[in-house]
Formats: sequence, structure tokens, C-alpha cells
Amino acid sequence: MRSFILTLFSFVALCISLTACAPPTPEQNAIAALYNTMTPHYAQWREASAAFSETSNNFCNDKNTLAEVRNSWQQAMLAATSIQTFPVGPVNDNGYATQMTYWPDPKNLVAFQVEARLKNNTQPPSLADSSVALRGLTAAEYILFDKGHDLTQPEIRQRYCPLLISIGAYQLTFSAKVEKEWQQFSKLIKKFPNERYASEQEVITEFLRVQVTLLDSIGKRLQEPLKSGRVQIYQLEYWRSGQTQAGLHAAIKTDEALWQNGWRALAAAKDKDLVTSIDQTYASLLGNVLPVSLQPISVSITTAEGLAWVRSRQSELHILDILYGRELAKILGVQMGFNANDGD
Repeated sequence: MRSFILTLFSFVALCISLTACAPPTPEQNAIAALYNTMTPHYAQWREASAAFSETSNNFCNDKNTLAEVRNSWQQAMLAATSIQTFPVGPVNDNGYATQMTYWPDPKNLVAFQVEARLKNNTQPPSLADSSVALRGLTAAEYILFDKGHDLTQPEIRQRYCPLLISIGAYQLTFSAKVEKEWQQFSKLIKKFPNERYASEQEVITEFLRVQVTLLDSIGKRLQEPLKSGRVQIYQLEYWRSGQTQAGLHAAIKTDEALWQNGWRALAAAKDKDLVTSIDQTYASLLGNVLPVSLQPISVSITTAEGLAWVRSRQSELHILDILYGRELAKILGVQMGFNANDGD
């Protein structure tokens, strides 16, 4: 009898051990892949912010050229754009996006607040309690690229540099803070249930909903200057620097990486035609939205050819929106709820 009990105990222990060591489910693999795809972007954002902060200081002390600090700003902008492409976790939870990029800005609030701050303050301003319009890369873009002032002139540079330095320092601190919060977020997607997710299906649901919302947001970047019925180039994101298309490319490239590394395997097991459709749509988008363009969208959008290009890209983004929000959601058992495209 004692031998039987020991054998039974060993068998139960073995079953428990095997259960604990069971291979991860496809959903668990997808969650881990999506998290792992995004994690390097947080480090890249922090590093790009550090470089931008340093270059801004050097520029204001005549150690870097205007071209060099502009390039450093662009790298920080592209890194921040990748984070905003899939803002699951702290960025979404805490509304951090406007501290990275203040857009859309229909009333030109960034320019107004920068000029007001410089008019009313002679000391380098602290941004911690200031308007979000002053903290982000859009305010730095105004300082570095707006044609209303010439930073090659020493007296002009002296006027704008304190705020530029403050923005660089703020972005460095801010990006490091968000990176730590993202690392903390990882604990919520590894073991269930927890205070946020009851199961891995709840993680899949939130991740997919966020990605569909952000696909719609990428399309909005092209729609914003057209929504009044006439072209308003000032409503393009990053129109001052001419980096609208570069930002779009960074967003789409990150979005496509999330598809390739995470969602694609889940979809391939259930609907190969859907996989083909999504693959082809991304290929078309990335073949047309380039990281470096011969002509800024703010210029091309004023022509019939440029407007047709915008409409084609909007159509492709809308197709992705539908493929994710309807087809992929259906095969993954995700209820999307109402969104802006349900009536289309």
C-alpha cells in the first residue's frame, strides 16, 4: 500500500511538473513576440533622446552645426514615432503621446506658446509643470525649422537655445521614465490572472484593439490637412521639417514588424488568404511611403499627382484597418466594438 501511495504521489508530481513545463500556446508566443518587438524601440528612443539633448547643448555652445542638431532631432522623432505606433501600456494608459508630439495643432499653439514663453522668461524655463505643447519634439521642431527665425544668427540662437536645451533634457528624462514603466508592464503579460488581465485572451484583445486604433491614426495623419475640403499643409505632422513621410514610414515599418513577428503566426494557422492580403498591403505601403523623399508631402499634396498619392495610401491603410479589425479579429475571437470605420 505504501508503495502504491508513493507511486501515485510520484505520478501526480510528474503531471504537475509536465503541466508547469508545457510548451507555450500560440497566443502566448504572439504576446511575447509583440512585447519583444517593441522593447528595443524604447531603448532606441531613450538613446536618441540622449543624443538629441547632447547635440542641442553642443549646438548652443557652438560645438555642433545646425544641420547636426536637426539630424539629431529627426532621429529622436523617428524613435518616438515607433513608440506611438503601438502605445500599449504606459503611453496609452497615461496619455503620454502629446508629450512626445503635440499634433494636430490647428491653432498653431506650439508656435504661440514658444514665443510667449520666450517673451516672458529670460531664464531657462522648467518644463515639468508647463503645457505639453512646450515639452515635446514638435516645439523643438518649431525652434529648429521654422522659417520665421534664423538660428545661424548668434542673437537669435541665444534667444531660442535655453528652451531647446530644456526640451532636450526633458525628453531624455521622460523617455527613460517611460522605458522603465514599459519594463514594469511586462509583468502583467506573463502570468495570469493579475490586476489587469484575467487571461492571455484579454491581452490579445487589448493589443489588437490598440493596433487597429493606431492604424486609423496613421491614416489620420494624411487626412488631417484635407478634412476641411481644401488642402491645409500646416495640418500635416512635421510639416515644418518636411519629415511627414519619414514619420509615416517609421510608423508603418514598426506596424509591419508587429505583424510579421506577432500576429502573422496566429493568422497563418487559421486563414492563409488573410495573411497574403495583409502581406501584400504592407508591401505596397512600404514600397510607396519612403524614409527619404525627393519632395515633402507639404509640397506634393498641393498637386493633383500628390493628392492621388495620398488617396492611394489612405485606401491601403483603410484596407489594413478592415483586415485587422474585422477579419483578424474574427478568427482570433476578439470583439472590436464600435470604431470610426464601422460604417464604411
